[in-house]
Amino acid sequence: MNIAVIGTGYVGLTSGTCFAELGNNVICYGENSIYALTPGSAEFAPSTYGRVLVQNSGVPSRGSVGVSPTRHVYLDRSGSLWSLGTNLQVEKLGYSEFLFSVSGVTHTITYNPVEDQFLISSATEGFALNRSGLYEHRDRITSALFFQGGFVGLSSPSSDVGAQVLTAPQDFGTRRGKTLHRVELGLASGVSTSIQALTRLGQPDGFTSSAAVILDRSGLDDLHRTGTEFKFRISSPTAQIELDYLGLSYQFGSTKKDLKNQT
Repeated sequence: MNIAVIGTGYVGLTSGTCFAELGNNVICYGENSIYALTPGSAEFAPSTYGRVLVQNSGVPSRGSVGVSPTRHVYLDRSGSLWSLGTNLQVEKLGYSEFLFSVSGVTHTITYNPVEDQFLISSATEGFALNRSGLYEHRDRITSALFFQGGFVGLSSPSSDVGAQVLTAPQDFGTRRGKTLHRVELGLASGVSTSIQALTRLGQPDGFTSSAAVILDRSGLDDLHRTGTEFKFRISSPTAQIELDYLGLSYQFGSTKKDLKNQT
């Protein structure tokens, strides 16, 4: 398993070495860098460990790392979210436009094994990350654990009413520029729902957002946006969004395609 050690001072390095002696992969998260402990040569230094740089940037606080059996999710000092797998491969998830304010204050990242999601919370904001993407969470989880088959903890509820879902970035299998023509949401209820398209066109980071549009009763709207990557923010005035699928019509060059993703 991958074990996370927060802090790379004397205590952190000593603890990390002890965990590594037990045969674990140990990832050390510091303020300015992240690295893995690797065993030394079995012939010359069997009880020593070297450091392999994972990322040349660190985490802002001890609550900035969440751990599941298969990956770590952590927030860097710029507010970007990252994923680290058991093979030490790092994937940038992004979302700094939503999480930058969280990174500058006290926050926690907690893994919920029941829902297979990471909960990212500060005193004023809460988000949940699952395989589909990031969405706003009404509760601010301050501490939690997995106990007797259930997920239990403490939270600070929000007074806001409403829910948001933010999808993961999509490039539809090509890095070419594309034009989005139409969007369709399979909504399980008739509650008024709005959608925004977030697009990125060539720049290394940062998405620009369209104005929110209210979908009609059938969940359809014309949403003309151009980019290489797209994310979608879906908002509802109720506390929960029941979404069956997201359908898109887009074009690149002379090719027109329809895509429907089940949620």
